[in-house]
Amino acid sequence: MPMRRRLPGVARFEVAVRMACVACRKTLDRRCARIQVLVAASGCRCNGPRFTSHLALNSMDIAHDLQVIAAQEHALVFPQFDADRAWQVGAYLHEVAKARGIAAAIDVRTFGQPLFFSLLNGATPDNVDWARRKGNTVAHFRRSSYAIGLKMQQAGSTLADKHALPNTEYASHGGAFPLTVAGAGVIGSITVSGLPQRADHELVVEALCAHLGHDYSKLALAKA
Repeated sequence: MPMRRRLPGVARFEVAVRMACVACRKTLDRRCARIQVLVAASGCRCNGPRFTSHLALNSMDIAHDLQVIAAQEHALVFPQFDADRAWQVGAYLHEVAKARGIAAAIDVRTFGQPLFFSLLNGATPDNVDWARRKGNTVAHFRRSSYAIGLKMQQAGSTLADKHALPNTEYASHGGAFPLTVAGAGVIGSITVSGLPQRADHELVVEALCAHLGHDYSKLALAKA
């Protein structure tokens, strides 16, 4: 059984972890009662070295992030939207990404109609495919792809298992944000792919705040 060590002042929230034996590479699912603490376990059946682990966000962090993302989606609404606005938002994202040296794919579209696309230096076809799949997730759920990913993590499931959506067409990773118009609802998506998923999501939110006149600091997710 895993040997667990409590840290002073750390609450006992259940955090899902996956432990993999560094010798035989077998994986075992366990539950950890600590937050952001390395799990050590003795003895895989192969008698190899101790296990290593990778920790996910704990349930409290996920719930808080989902609340913030819901507030972002509620606030970041266009009074109207057309091809010119799509170009303005996309061009802004392009310039910000270029200034920060981010190799990313940027996609702005209404459902079924691409309006802006840009691939910065260093980005690859993989970024293009991630952007496509994250955008498909927004089209299906009318929610941010990051929110959907967090909900899947919260449920301990995947889009394939829970909704029968293939990984080749849908991605539950952050970076695609719903394009919402007052009185019309979600009509498309704005997507960035090139950074870690949380940063992809926040780059889109930052751009929308600048374009719609919101204070980004009041809508930003907490620093990871």
